[in-house]
This record gives sequence, structure tokens and C-alpha cells, in this order.
Amino acid sequence: MGISSIHHVRINRLAAMALLALLITQLLEPRWAAAAASDDGFPVDQVSMSYGKVTLRYGQTLRLNLTSFSVDHSVQSSQPTTAIRAAAQLKDTSGNTIYISTQGGGVWKTVDGGQSCSFDVNRDELPLAGDSRTGALAVVPELMIQVPAGVRPDFPISLEVTDNHTGAVVFVGGWGCSTYTHVFDGGYIHGISGSLCSVTRGETLQVNLSNPLPLTLANQPVAGIDYSITIKGIVGESSDVRTGRINPGQTIVARFNRDRLPDAGDPGTGRLSLAPEITYTLRLTPEQLAALGEVAHFPVSFEIVANAAGNVTAHFDSYYGRGVYKTSDSGRTW
Repeated sequence: MGISSIHHVRINRLAAMALLALLITQLLEPRWAAAAASDDGFPVDQVSMSYGKVTLRYGQTLRLNLTSFSVDHSVQSSQPTTAIRAAAQLKDTSGNTIYISTQGGGVWKTVDGGQSCSFDVNRDELPLAGDSRTGALAVVPELMIQVPAGVRPDFPISLEVTDNHTGAVVFVGGWGCSTYTHVFDGGYIHGISGSLCSVTRGETLQVNLSNPLPLTLANQPVAGIDYSITIKGIVGESSDVRTGRINPGQTIVARFNRDRLPDAGDPGTGRLSLAPEITYTLRLTPEQLAALGEVAHFPVSFEIVANAAGNVTAHFDSYYGRGVYKTSDSGRTW
């Protein structure tokens, strides 16, 4: 599925119009609201992200996933620095709100830097008739996110529909990731942080990473890239790590079998939410960097594979977006 639309972002009166290009496989419409104050009195900016229509059937659960990845991109560190707050709601195709999340009596969840959260909506628990024959319900999911005013937000999100009995993903409505690049003398470090994806027992998460560079640049041999792939859980803990080198023209496939991960996962199904994070280092001579002409992005994709049959049940490409934000008073850009 391709990207169906990218819409303009609206920030408060002091802000100029911006474009938040969040590349995922379904319609995602970011809408910034005016700066407001959170419950603790601090000013916040709020963004609303709406997916396109999703059909939810009995025996299925819709899950909206969000990872907080607000990072200081000016230093060589991928450590998240900022907590955010999130809420979720569902609308029908007429624009009426039919569900809104609650957390401890309130609407908002706090998500610390580097951590993730999920909002689950079980079709069986929605008191709505849906289709007169099948009970299928057409919904438009929306995530609402609050960040401290002026902070660069970077929050990979994803949408999944899963089978209640097996925990298996039956539909992926959108998946995103964020990136950062640290340039140093003779090369750069590039990082990709993906949103959560669900893997149940009997399934394997595959991370595919390619090095498309030629064997030579500027008449000099090109070195391989050193990579590290870390699989993290919902609170940011590391479940598994793979490292290695990929020579020009090669592709590696790192497999993370759910059955070999010790985490209990969801009760009953064992479904486990995992967030992949990839860091790779490229070192080139000044002549090779000049010949390359731009920062290279190495193709990355993620797949969920059924262990018994070997078929791919879900596929995610490493789409990532960039944002530009300028205020009329300070000229601040993110």
C-alpha cells in the first residue's frame, strides 16, 4: 500500500505553516493545535494523527502503538530526552467519536523517553451494531500526542489489527520509524528507531538490512558498514542484540524468534510487542564522501514470518519523515 496523502500542519499563531512528512502505509494526517497547558501547568504543543478507515470485526483487536523518541540530535547520542503524553480515540465515518482511551481515570498516558505505549480496542467490547450482516465496524483511529512546547517531537507510531484467539497480526494499517545521523570526520553514524510490532508464538521477526554502495568510490575500495540491531520491549528494555558487518552489495537478515524470547507477553496469546532499533557506522575517505554526494540511507525492512509455513504474514518498510518548524520570534527549526 502507498501513501495516500500528506497534509499541512497547523501550529499556534506564532508558528508558520509546516509540513510533517510521516511516511507510512496508510493515510496519516498530522494536525497541530495551539499551545496549551498540561495538567501540571507547563505549556505543550499537541498533534493529532488520523489514519484512514479501518474495518474491525468480531474476534479482533485494534492496537495503536507509539514510541517516544525525542532526541537531542546535536550530540552523538541516541538517548531519548523527553517524556510525552498520548491518548487515542476512534471515530465513525461520519466524524462522531465512538471511543476514547482512559488510563487510571484519565484520558492521557505518560510515555517516558525511549519507552512505548499501546492502546487496545477490542471489537467484542464495543457496544455498536456495525454491519447488519457481519457486525463489521468501520472506524477511523486517531492518536493525540502532547509534547513540551518547542521540543522536537519524534514518535514512530503503528497500527495493527490482531486476532484475539491467536494474537497474530491480520492487518497492518501503518508503520513508521524515526532516524538520526551524526556526522564525524571520515563518515557518519546513522540510526533508525522503529515503532512497535506484535509477534506471537510460532512467529519470527525478521530485520533485513542492505548495503547498496558500490565496491569502489573515487577509485578506492569501499569499506563495509558496521551495524547493531537491538530489539526492545515496551518499556525500552533490550531483549536481543545482533552486531556485524555488511560489505557493499550484501544484505543481512537478522531473525528474532518469538519462541526463544523469555518474555511472557499478553495473557493467553503470548503476543509480544517489539521495537527494532538499528545503528550503523559508515567510514569513507573525504574523496569517497565527495563522490557519494549525499548521506546514504541503507534499505531496511521488517517482516513477520510464520515459523511452520515459512510465509510472510506482515511486511514493514523503513519509511521515515522529516519536519520543519520555524517560529516568528526565534527562528527555531526542528
